Amino acid sequence: DALPISVCGTALKLVDAAHIVPVFHPQGTDVVTNGLALCRLHHAAYDTGLLGVRSDYRVILNDAAIGRLREAQLDGGLAAFRAALPQVIQIPASIEVRPDPAKLRIGLEVREFPPLLIA
Repeated sequence: DALPISVCGTALKLVDAAHIVPVFHPQGTDVVTNGLALCRLHHAAYDTGLLGVRSDYRVILNDAAIGRLREAQLDGGLAAFRAALPQVIQIPASIEVRPDPAKLRIGLEVREFPPLLIA
């Protein structure tokens, strides 16, 4: 199984491998189960803590990050960005290459998602 394009379905050679738990974190690794295939837009949104993926593979947004964008008046296009997101990511059929739910929880913690959203 190759990693799927997990959020928006974009391919077009615009896909990056995003670390779920960043490499600087003690539990960060370069194994496939610590990765998500994301287009460059969603990769940036993921790394900055705007976009997250829960351990049940649901896609979520971080209200604190949205608040910071609004304060800086940098929230243009947010409604369209939100509307284009699926409710869940596509996951590989093979469990061996599927994003690790424990790593997804750590990834949300590292990116400062509210504890109520981390599951």
